[in-house]
Amino acid sequence: MSDDPQLLQPHFNWHDTQWQHLAELHQKRRLPHAVLFAGPEGVGKLRFAKALAYSLLCQQATFGTACGTCKSCHLNESSHPDLKLIVPEDGARQIKVDQVRGVVDFISHTSHAGGYKITVIAPAEAMNINAANAILKNLEEPTDNSLLILVSDAPGTLMPTIRSRCQQVYFPVPQPEQVLPWLTSATANQELAQQLLAEAGGKPIMALEYLNSGALQKFQEMERQFLETLNQRMQPLTLADKWKDHELMDILHWLQQKLAQLIRAEQAQAALAESWQPWLATPAVSLFALLDEVQLLAAKVQRGANPNRQLVVEDLLLSCCATLKRA
Repeated sequence: MSDDPQLLQPHFNWHDTQWQHLAELHQKRRLPHAVLFAGPEGVGKLRFAKALAYSLLCQQATFGTACGTCKSCHLNESSHPDLKLIVPEDGARQIKVDQVRGVVDFISHTSHAGGYKITVIAPAEAMNINAANAILKNLEEPTDNSLLILVSDAPGTLMPTIRSRCQQVYFPVPQPEQVLPWLTSATANQELAQQLLAEAGGKPIMALEYLNSGALQKFQEMERQFLETLNQRMQPLTLADKWKDHELMDILHWLQQKLAQLIRAEQAQAALAESWQPWLATPAVSLFALLDEVQLLAAKVQRGANPNRQLVVEDLLLSCCATLKRA
């Protein structure tokens, strides 16, 4: 059976709208040959993509939960002849052209079960330029009964010609009341679930990853040090030195979370911890500009850039201190 039995179960309840939209398209035989699942990291887009793939490949006729008993459902994602999952190889940040070239051969063959041939690429922004050009050829010349699912945390970094050839389905950060019961069940501790969800900016899958990796304490300490720096009790260069043992991508992801939380709180779309309230005085345009700076750097690193880590962190912290305005 599938490596993850949950993939044969119903999708997350906070994805009901997206699931219903695709179900209606499938019922009307208007499911596109390429879809882009876009939204913040950690909300369950890849899990949704895999669950959708198993649902479409299930040999039962209805669109919905995979039956879990047919031959197709008993194959996992690495052995299923009609499903190809492309992710960065072990230890790599990029998806390389050789990985993508195999898609051409994959979709050119007839489905073993007479249905879909499905390719999932995640994260799509990890494709290097050659890989992106290779996948563009598939988008320009789709084959019958093929479905390409691109999963992206940063769709704006994808080539416009790729985005324009996909139907985009957006996955926002869900409301806390939608995910807290699920996360509380997973942690067996409602208070811990609330802490994890707050630290992850409301993103349930990221929150669970924080629990499994033991990252909660590390990020809480980073927050304490960052706020000390904003309050001018620690110099940005001192903080950059304290963070020297943290992975650059961890720092970038953490900064993205905090800036996104500030933006959502400023737009009255989410609550904000009391310790962050003074920084709501920062103009929204400045917050978005700073977030763009962090996201652009993260995308470059994801694609293989290797900047001077210490200088990059120092510059980012200086930018944060210059941008974030206390009330």
